[in-house]
Amino acid sequence: MTSRPCHAGFQPLLALLSMVLVSALALGGCGDDEDDPFEPEPATYPTLSSPRNVLEAYEMAYSRRDTVKIGDLYDSTYTGQSLDLNDPGSGTLQFTYQDELAHVRTLATTPVLSAYLDLGAPQFWDRMPSDDPSHPDWSVIQLTGSSWMVEITHNGETHSAIGEPGAVQEFAFSPTLDSSSPTDTLWRIVRWRETGLGGPVP
Repeated sequence: MTSRPCHAGFQPLLALLSMVLVSALALGGCGDDEDDPFEPEPATYPTLSSPRNVLEAYEMAYSRRDTVKIGDLYDSTYTGQSLDLNDPGSGTLQFTYQDELAHVRTLATTPVLSAYLDLGAPQFWDRMPSDDPSHPDWSVIQLTGSSWMVEITHNGETHSAIGEPGAVQEFAFSPTLDSSSPTDTLWRIVRWRETGLGGPVP
């Protein structure tokens, strides 16, 4: 198995993996496998009763390429953005709810492919109050440094994106009252921000 780590300086994880995925599929063939559609094995996800549980479910759903669960983890008004402060001229990349679903759907409909997402140890997930005055009910979890990693393996080649020192990922969660939750509240990802501060990596 060959490995092609993609970490030459800061690169936005979702955008980078989308680019790597397109490249891998162009080399190895792609398209829906209608004769053998991918279906993730049954799994028990944590109840979305806290932002931490949502991130744990997100790790599982992404790694399992579970498009149904991914759709449930995001609020329909979700927005995402990625900015490299080392290169202000590169602009801010924007993502929507549909972009996130389409990314995982591509993973799920590509034969001979596996995905893995690791956001680091939950005890290092820093939960903070909302930083949006118009949504004081939101909650925020911040991941810093090189604590996260994503890998996509296709036809024996592994492509990876790794968090760089100084980079920050911030997930915001919106609550919904729901009596089925042990906390009477269910949470979903409503906003994601990624900011890169790391320099080039040899």
